[in-house]
Amino acid sequence: MAADGRAADRRSKRARDRVERVGGAYLGWESSEASSTFEGLLPRYGAAVKWIPRSDPFATNAVAMLTGAAMLLALSAATGEARVLPAQPVTWIAVGYLVVFGSVAMFALYLFALQRWTASAVSYTTLLLPLVTLSAGAAVAGERVSPLLLIGGAIILAGVYVGAFLRIRPARSSASSLPECLPVDAEAGARSATSARA
Repeated sequence: MAADGRAADRRSKRARDRVERVGGAYLGWESSEASSTFEGLLPRYGAAVKWIPRSDPFATNAVAMLTGAAMLLALSAATGEARVLPAQPVTWIAVGYLVVFGSVAMFALYLFALQRWTASAVSYTTLLLPLVTLSAGAAVAGERVSPLLLIGGAIILAGVYVGAFLRIRPARSSASSLPECLPVDAEAGARSATSARA
């Protein structure tokens, strides 16, 4: 008996799907005039994005990076650049650092942070990247860190703290704001409740 009900539900769903497809095709054909404008295309793109299945962010990022690398390789071939593998070990170390820490680990940390913070708070972390780069340059290559860089780094850290973590309540103007709690006359409330029952 339950199997018959499930089969009927599947048939009903298939019928609804067919009606939606035919209706969508008709609307698409009927409104082809509107599809040439931005306003006509926007709902279609929105509907298409809505139906895209969720994907693994690591896989999406890997495909995007491989696509970008392929495009850059094609562009270098088109412009006639020489493609030679680096010969110095320090160059391979730099490339390895960029791949492991600058791409894979950084993306994993972004996803980790997005699970715990809001997207707007996580976006402030990109402002910290120059500080990490300058620190790594000073530690690895012995680059000089000037007092002006330290002042700029302190300003960046303060800005990230204010933007991502500090919660400032907006000040209320005394002329336009009502008191937090208006006094209630207990007797008036009791009289209105009694008159409502009568």
